[in-house]
Amino acid sequence: MKLELKFDPIRQFYLRFNQAELNERDVPQVLINVIKRKDQIECLTLDLAKRNQKVGSTYCTVSTTSTNLLRSSTLTMSVCCSVGIMKYYVQTTTDTNQVMLRYRNL
Repeated sequence: MKLELKFDPIRQFYLRFNQAELNERDVPQVLINVIKRKDQIECLTLDLAKRNQKVGSTYCTVSTTSTNLLRSSTLTMSVCCSVGIMKYYVQTTTDTNQVMLRYRNL
């Protein structure tokens, strides 16, 4: 059976294969979240679902750590630099969770 590993930002990783490859057999019980689309079957295994969850958790950890690192670096830079020359601050956007460093002359 030819399986394709696909990725969707919302569903994350999932498997896809041609329905004809089942040869009139039932979908194996090891496959979960089975979705039939035209002549294709999209599904997960329990192991793949667990790995998707780990990827999401790791992404959140990296995002939080990098945000905190940028904030502490910005604070350190603002303490070390003369306030009369520049003021640094961090602006966090909630929709993309990106941190942008900005500066302005006083």
